[in-house]
Amino acid sequence: MMIISFLVCLSFFLGIGLLSARKKQNTAADYLLASRSLSPWLCGLSAVATTNSGFMFTAWIGMTYTLGFSSIWFLLGLGLGSVFVLYTTSKQIRRVSEKVDTYSYGGLISHWQGSEMPILRHVLGWAILIFLSTYAAAQLTASSKAMHVLFGWDLSTGIYLGSIVIVMYCFAGGFRASVWTDVAQSIVMIFAMFLLAWVALDEIGGFASLYDTLEAIDPNLVGILPSLQLAPIIYIVGWFLGGIGITGQPHIMVRFMAVNSEENAGRSLYWYFGWYFAFFFVSWVVGLCARALLPEVANFDSELALPTIAQEQLPQILVGLILAGLFAAAISTADSLVLSASAALSRDIFKKPSASMFITKGSTILISALVLVISLSGNKSVLMLVALAWSILATAITPLLYLFITKQPVPEWLALTMITVGCSVAIGWYFSGLDSLIWPSFPGFIAVAIVYGIYRLTSPKQSSGTPH
Repeated sequence: MMIISFLVCLSFFLGIGLLSARKKQNTAADYLLASRSLSPWLCGLSAVATTNSGFMFTAWIGMTYTLGFSSIWFLLGLGLGSVFVLYTTSKQIRRVSEKVDTYSYGGLISHWQGSEMPILRHVLGWAILIFLSTYAAAQLTASSKAMHVLFGWDLSTGIYLGSIVIVMYCFAGGFRASVWTDVAQSIVMIFAMFLLAWVALDEIGGFASLYDTLEAIDPNLVGILPSLQLAPIIYIVGWFLGGIGITGQPHIMVRFMAVNSEENAGRSLYWYFGWYFAFFFVSWVVGLCARALLPEVANFDSELALPTIAQEQLPQILVGLILAGLFAAAISTADSLVLSASAALSRDIFKKPSASMFITKGSTILISALVLVISLSGNKSVLMLVALAWSILATAITPLLYLFITKQPVPEWLALTMITVGCSVAIGWYFSGLDSLIWPSFPGFIAVAIVYGIYRLTSPKQSSGTPH
């Protein structure tokens, strides 16, 4: 019954994505941005589903399973950081992207000040290609882990299946297929997660019993502040800066490039944050319940907590629904990542703003193959893959976007220096193992700020750096 439910629900999600082909136009603008036609609710729900996707269902619940109550600061830090930065950037991103007539996020950043910064565009194109491919590999890993738990399939089976579906999505409806599927799975999954939280809490005996059970397992699980070497405030600020880093994620921000008007870019945020906080909170509860009901942590992969608790607490038909939703969420996000990386390859790296659909779709096939290789051979932790990709792109793009929006002068050589220094620090922080203390983009942002501060102190006073 579980497999039948999974296949039926997955067919429903796939069908929605494939139906988008009925509205497609054979143009790059439609393939990469749905002809800038998204309504506010489509933009908002798609953006938030793409933001979380496989990470929400595996790494976030796994983090809560491991840390307990204190993982709430991850939710609040990322959420409040996202609120701050999206309310200050979303409308301008929509306006400037149409003004400079670009379909790639790297193209938007490199044209923001009016004239193109060609070297910056090339560098951003490579960064986006490499790290979005890594990010997409994490989505395949997330979907394959769930199928491994529930069906006993080898991890590679889910990865191959996901890769096939990604190519189907891209060639059927492109960006629009991803958006439509995002919205469908977000609606289904918030219902399924609330149901799972309710059933699990009922099994435990309510919130009071949940607290007592977690305290009996490990008193640290009910501590509201993290037990870390760094001061809790630094830890929390680190997650806040991680939330600000959302503007460095092309696959998310292109949603705001694709919304149908500048004003609706702002309205879409009500949909985004309403769903974001509701779903993150109920997922937090599910993670806590998973620790109470699955207390043995030895040799248990915490990123498998969701499918494991679903299998134990729900009827098989609903387990199939959750698995199909998780798979669709991960794959539709991976599709968005592949499309953004394809835009970077065909329009930023090869510098072909008017590249034909043949070249654009050929780039999609190449990126999909790269993602498959990374997922089969790379690190199997979703959290680690996402943390690395998110941090590097946040460090490379977010400070530049902030300076452009506040009309600060940024010559191309300075932009490249900021990216080089900031990303080097973030990468060094990550591979030194210090990412367990604080999000790598935190030291990366500090390094970028130091570079820009030195520039302003040593250069003559300049006028506004952007006409936008």
